Amino acid sequence: MLLILLFVMMLVSAGHTDRTKDSVEKLRVLFWQSGTDNMAVMPFYKTAESCQEPGNPLVKGYLGVATMMRARVTGNPIKKWYLFNKGKVLLERAIDENPNLVELHFLRLSVQKELPVILDYSRSIKTDRTFIMDHISAFMNESPDNEVFGRKILGYLFDKNLIESDQISKLSFNQE
Repeated sequence: MLLILLFVMMLVSAGHTDRTKDSVEKLRVLFWQSGTDNMAVMPFYKTAESCQEPGNPLVKGYLGVATMMRARVTGNPIKKWYLFNKGKVLLERAIDENPNLVELHFLRLSVQKELPVILDYSRSIKTDRTFIMDHISAFMNESPDNEVFGRKILGYLFDKNLIESDQISKLSFNQE
């Protein structure tokens, strides 16, 4: 009986992991789309909201970013401010819960880099950039999906003049 219970628990947790992986992949795709297409913001937000799992700081971080992006497409200034602050709290809590996730640091960096200076949310750009560069190789070597996402991160950092091409060439990951 104990063996059956253990087997069932393994199957349930494996399904949970697959669901989490699928959710993260969906959120990654929608995140990139939402950065350039306002029509993608609400699908990104709704997906992030529906993917929430207790104890998953990465999905919580994506919900924070999606909430802040909702502020970008909302007309009401009071609602903009509310959504921005709500998203910021979610993202910061996700990072506090798991400060070693490269992806969370990138999410915060990308939000801070794109926001108007008047919102006073840019204090972590340099530290997040340093953290990302110190850990991106290990992140990209974890899985093929992370490698693809990591290449996008590096492209973003390069496009925003946060890194030079020689810094990318010095990284050690599964380069083709």
